[in-house]
Amino acid sequence: MSYKPPVENPGSKLFVYLYKPTTAFSFPIEMLAQFIQDTLKDKLVNNEVEIREEFLQNYVVSEEDLTPRKHAAEIMARCRIEDIKVEQLPYDKDEKVQIFYTAMELNLLEGIPPDRCRDYLYHGPRLMENFRNFIPESERTLEHLHIIFTDRLFCSWNFSDARYHARAIFLGFPHLISMPGLVEAPARPREYYIKRHLYASSGLPVDELEAEFAGQYLIYKDARTVEALKGYILQSLFYTLFKDPFCTDPDCRLFNSHWQSELLRSQLESGKLCKNHSEIIKQYVDGK
Repeated sequence: MSYKPPVENPGSKLFVYLYKPTTAFSFPIEMLAQFIQDTLKDKLVNNEVEIREEFLQNYVVSEEDLTPRKHAAEIMARCRIEDIKVEQLPYDKDEKVQIFYTAMELNLLEGIPPDRCRDYLYHGPRLMENFRNFIPESERTLEHLHIIFTDRLFCSWNFSDARYHARAIFLGFPHLISMPGLVEAPARPREYYIKRHLYASSGLPVDELEAEFAGQYLIYKDARTVEALKGYILQSLFYTLFKDPFCTDPDCRLFNSHWQSELLRSQLESGKLCKNHSEIIKQYVDGK
C-alpha cells in the first residue's frame, strides 16, 4: 500500500533527505547517501544527499517546549495496533487507551527505553500520513525525496486473511523503511518456524535454533543491513521517478521480497539491478 503523489514528477533535479534511525538501530548511513549519489549523480541538487537526525527528533523532540512532543506522542498513539486480527485501532474506540498509549509514546520519544519500539506494531498508512504532516510545505513537492529509517515496526491490513502483516517498507510521501521490519517482515525458512514450535513445546533453548539457521536471515545489528537497505532505497527512487518500484526478476534489487532468502539473494548474492532497470536509471541520469 502506498501514497500516490498528487502531480507527475517534473523531471527536475532532486533534493534527497535521509533520516537516521534511533541509536538502537544505527548503521553507517553515510554509505547509503554515497550509494544514492553514485546512482543519481548530477540529477541530485549539488550532487549531495542531506542526512538528518531521526525524523521525530528532527522535527519535535529537539524542541524545548514540551507541547510539540506531546502532540507527536498522541499522533504515534493513534497509529498503534493492539491485535493483528482486529482492523479497528484501539485509539479510535477507547479513551483510556488513548491516555495510556500517549503516555507510553511520550516515554519512547524521550528515549525510555531506547530500543522498545520494535516490540509494538503501528498502522503503516496512518503513520505515513502523520509523518507527512510534519514535513514543511516547501519540501512537500516531488523534487523533495524523504526517506525515513524508523525504529517502528509497521503493518498493513490484508483483506485476504483478515489480519495485519508486518512490512519492511511503505512507498509514498514520505517513504518509510522499518529497521525492525527488515528482520521481522520477510519470512524466515519454513523449517525454522516448524522447529521453533518444537523447541518451544520441548523447552529447548532457542539459541540452538538460531545457531542452526545462522546466516539464512537478517538479524538485529546484522553487518549485511546496509546492502539490504540499498534495494529498498532503489525501490523508493523508482517509485518516485517512474511510479514502478518492483521487478519480477529475483536477481534484481527491485524484487519485492517476501522471504528472507529472496531478500538475501536479490541484495547480497546479486546486488545489482537487472538489465532493464539498469538501462532505465541510466537513461534518466543521462537525460535521454
